[in-house]
Amino acid sequence: MLRGEEHRASTMDRKQQAQYLAEVLLAAHDEAACTACLDELEEYVSAQLRGEPYQARFPQLAAHLDSCVDCAEAYAALYEVLQPQAALATPQRIPAPDLSFLDPKRATNRKPILVQLARAIREALAAPSPPTLAYRDAEETVIFSLAIEGLNAEIERVQVAAYPAENAEHCLVQVQVELRDRAWPDLADIALRLSWPDGASEASTDSWGSAVFAAVPRTYLAELSLTVSL
Repeated sequence: MLRGEEHRASTMDRKQQAQYLAEVLLAAHDEAACTACLDELEEYVSAQLRGEPYQARFPQLAAHLDSCVDCAEAYAALYEVLQPQAALATPQRIPAPDLSFLDPKRATNRKPILVQLARAIREALAAPSPPTLAYRDAEETVIFSLAIEGLNAEIERVQVAAYPAENAEHCLVQVQVELRDRAWPDLADIALRLSWPDGASEASTDSWGSAVFAAVPRTYLAELSLTVSL
């Protein structure tokens, strides 16, 4: 049953429904009515999809659709075509995008933070070392390990540790950066620069906030400085 017919049938009793259906089935084909129907069909369907009283606006067209199979098929096809367009229509008000997930603290134009390690490293090197266990591998021995806290409002802690390298003149330096507003796995790509009197090395943190500098001269361990660029 067509949409217009459903509407009419819902307001009639059974006798009236039977009489109306008989009139529809016996109605003669009217070519002019088909032409008029097709001319207004798009506006008819558009009004329906907009929720307007389309049958009241186009009473003759609605009645014709109940009696003409060809026009009813055209109506059904046009309805299927226009329905997705109505569903995707531009809303009257486009809400402002929510950009709260963007952290302004991560802007790349901020000034790098210079961390002077020399004094802390000298104190760590001067402190007596704990006894080394006999089963511990020599390469795992820590030359020094220190933590510097409260650098600024963004950096919670910087941990620095040095380990022996295969070359006795060098060592490996591991830096761990902990931030107040970011944690694993969101600590990657923090730019670090480890400097000493006649050289420097650069590295980026992994997702844990850790980076390793290889071949750092042991001679300059007590003169290291670290630059952190968030």
